[in-house]
Parts: sequence; structure tokens; C-alpha cells
Amino acid sequence: MSTSSLSTLSKRPRAEGTALDAMAEACGPRDCLYRWCADRSMYITQDELLAARAARPEAVVVVDCRDEDGAGGRIRGAVRLPDSAFASDFESRLLPALVALPRDCGDDDSPMVVFHCMESVRRGPRCAKRLDAYISNLRSDDDDPECAQQPPRSLSIRVLEGGADHWIRRFYSDAEQVEDFDDDYWGFLDGGGAATGFDERVDIVGSSDDRGPPRHRSYVRPSDQPATSWSDAGNSSGVSARSQQKDRID
Repeated sequence: MSTSSLSTLSKRPRAEGTALDAMAEACGPRDCLYRWCADRSMYITQDELLAARAARPEAVVVVDCRDEDGAGGRIRGAVRLPDSAFASDFESRLLPALVALPRDCGDDDSPMVVFHCMESVRRGPRCAKRLDAYISNLRSDDDDPECAQQPPRSLSIRVLEGGADHWIRRFYSDAEQVEDFDDDYWGFLDGGGAATGFDERVDIVGSSDDRGPPRHRSYVRPSDQPATSWSDAGNSSGVSARSQQKDRID
């Protein structure tokens, strides 16, 4: 996007300020919105995201909402916008990418933004809720030039099942899907670069692959995080999180 366009974005019109206020008030910093997203069918599988990016890459924005745990690699091309800095950095980091999305998509081919954190249970859903509130409070006069500096109103807001954890454990060796992979963080490989510990490897949810590398060593799941069908990252209790899922969220 040109410098002039970014300058226009920085001069917030009154209505956009209202949308930004709505975004800031959409949820608290520790709210868990996993159910909110699940109930609205906002979750997207890895294979669905792969297909969308292959079919029309210019119409898909992936947003990495991890905070200090964002080391060790990321989904290639993802916009980095930590959950803790979402409101303060939204206009500079994410809004330009959303404004640049195509607006000529048909009803069945809407532009898409896909949020994820480490497991896509709390931070990713929070950021999805914030953007949903922002979009819902934008001006809707398509003839107003200011509206051209807004994201498409047809934008589909999604959250990636399994988050960075399952994406990286599936694609860590594929430079087309993961950039800046650092095994010092993940601990998947032995000294010679071969994968280790596959007798303890973890199911990858929502993909055509059955299994991936074992749980990585540097991530600890918050104790109050809801269990999901993909809750394996950082689980060190010796009991499969998946086996506890029914008691914890049903």
C-alpha cells in the first residue's frame, strides 16, 4: 500500500473511531471466546486454509496473534499482531492488509482473514471477536470515499484449528508453509536434523495427515484453557487432553 494510503488511514474519520472503540470494548484481555467462535462455525481446518490460499492467495490474510510464545517459526506470510497489542497496533499492522483485499469476490468466495495463536483457543478467538465488532460498526455508504479505506464488508472472519502448534508440527520441514523454523524452540529434531520421538507424536486435527512430531518443549498451556479436539501442545500431565475433553467442555 502506498504511503499516501497509509496516511489516509491514520486520519481516522469519526465513524472509524466508533468502530475502533467497539473493537476495543469487544472483549476483555483474558476472555475465553472459544465457544463464541465454535458456535458460529468460525473455525477453519488446515486443509481448508491450504485450499483457500492456493486458489486465491491475494484474498486471504493470516494473522498470528501469539505473544512472547511467537518464536520458533510462523505460517509463511502471516501478519504478526500479538493479542496483547491488537488495539494499539491494529491500524499500522493489520488494517492496511485488510483494506488491500479484493472487493469483487462473489458470495461464495469472500475475502478471508484467519486468526491463530498457539492453539487457537483464547487469543485467536479474542482477536476474531474484536475484528467482528470493528467490521460491524463501520460506515456502510459505499459511495463515500472514506469507505474505500475500510476492509471489505463481505470479509469472512475465521480461526485456524490447532493454531501455530499443529500447523508447524505438520509443515515444519516445508518452507512453502512455514518460515523461520527454529528447532531450538520446538525440539522436534535430533542433532542430525532427523525427527525424533515419533512413538509419542501427536494427532494433527483437521488435516489429511494422521500424525505429527511430539509436543514441543518450550510451550506451557495455561491451566485454565478449555480442552479442544486438538489440545495437545505443551500437555505434560501424562493424561491426554483429548481424553478429558468431554468432562471439560461438553
